[in-house]
Amino acid sequence: MGEGAMPAQPCHPAETVAELKCSYQEQNVPVTDGSRELHSLCAQLEFLLQFDLKEKRSFFGQRKDYWDFLCQGLARCRQEHEGIHFVTSLDKLKTPVGRGRAFLRYCLVHRQLAESLQLCLLDPESLW
Repeated sequence: MGEGAMPAQPCHPAETVAELKCSYQEQNVPVTDGSRELHSLCAQLEFLLQFDLKEKRSFFGQRKDYWDFLCQGLARCRQEHEGIHFVTSLDKLKTPVGRGRAFLRYCLVHRQLAESLQLCLLDPESLW
């Protein structure tokens, strides 16, 4: 999905998670990067995290993205988040969108997505 692209389907992450759970429990196979449902879930999460960010700009005029939000939110709550450390160590990732996508995948694999997002949302005063 491109930087400004929206999911082709309506955003219903709970339904997508239920589809993932149902299809993979029935088949008794792990969810992989080739999963259509996983791609749909990641696109929906990205859409939700990017919502209303188009007007946000950094001091130098660069567009802020959900990667910036995640980094700032987690920096306030923890010494260092393993996912942030992992993603920043990947030299191939050049854009905030790519880093954000990698972070989402990392958190899903390590079962840290809910906790990480909750930590980012703990302080309503600091939300953009």
